[in-house]
Amino acid sequence: MSNHAGSYMLNDILQMLEREQVFALLGREKTQRLVLDIIKRAQDNDCNYGEILDNGVAERLGICRYCLNAGQSFQYGLCDECRKKEIDWWRKHCLDSLCRWHPRAGAKVRTAVNNCTDLPALKAVESHAAEWSLQDILRRLTGR
Repeated sequence: MSNHAGSYMLNDILQMLEREQVFALLGREKTQRLVLDIIKRAQDNDCNYGEILDNGVAERLGICRYCLNAGQSFQYGLCDECRKKEIDWWRKHCLDSLCRWHPRAGAKVRTAVNNCTDLPALKAVESHAAEWSLQDILRRLTGR
């Protein structure tokens, strides 16, 4: 059981500190160390670090929502390595959903899934595969 209220409260506090430019005074490295120390203490109280770093906080502070590594290159709150793993996971689940809901989906659709690096598009396709046509799915995955 996770302490969701505590996680969201800490997320709010981090956003308040950002708004008041406290992190700008500390600098990026000190901010990352401070936030990781807060997260370590929060985990002892059953808080969820993904929720603490939600609402764009992870990306703005340069801390991965999954592995908690500090870095420079982030998208969707994930470092490059975790984003690749997450995209691969969603690709697999997209293909599973397409097999279930669109058993006649051809190579074009499977190729579009395997080439897609747009995490929100993959999540949307997996969630709505039953209701969307193959044409809609292709449009979501390719952006065309």
